Order: sequence, then structure tokens, then C-alpha cells
Amino acid sequence: MLTARGADRIGFVALVSGFCTEYDINILDLSTTSTGETYTMMLLVDLSKGAPLEELRTGLEQFNRQHDLSLLLQHHDIFKATNEIQL
Repeated sequence: MLTARGADRIGFVALVSGFCTEYDINILDLSTTSTGETYTMMLLVDLSKGAPLEELRTGLEQFNRQHDLSLLLQHHDIFKATNEIQL
């Protein structure tokens, strides 16, 4: 799972999908939400043909600094465990 969060602005989706293109990340599913000034994207991604993990982590850090966004890559199981609501 790749989660992107930042200020709502024109081109947000294009910016994040451009990052995925640059690192050969295939987007399998995409969900977005906007709350006030914050825009959030949750992307189910396939990294099997993508860049090596260390290169991807470095790219994420640089991308976050350059674009004032928060992109976080997590294994799907960890994402589920930390985002499920227990009733």
C-alpha cells in the first residue's frame, strides 16, 4: 500500500502517479478522500517490476521533501492491521 497525503491542490493525483511511473510501480487500485484542506490517496500497488526497495525508499524521501507531501509505503498486511477499526 502506498498512502499519499498533503494539501489539496490541482495535479495531486498526477504528481503521485508520476512518481509511480518513474519507479515502475503498477497501481492496482486507488481510493481518494478530501477532508478540509487535506487530500489523501490510498493506492494498492504492485512492486514486482519496480525499482529495488532501497532505491524506492530514497526516492520517496526526496519526493516528499520536494513536493511537501507524505508518501508512505507499507506492506498491505501492516496497513490493514494499523487501519482497521475494531468494533
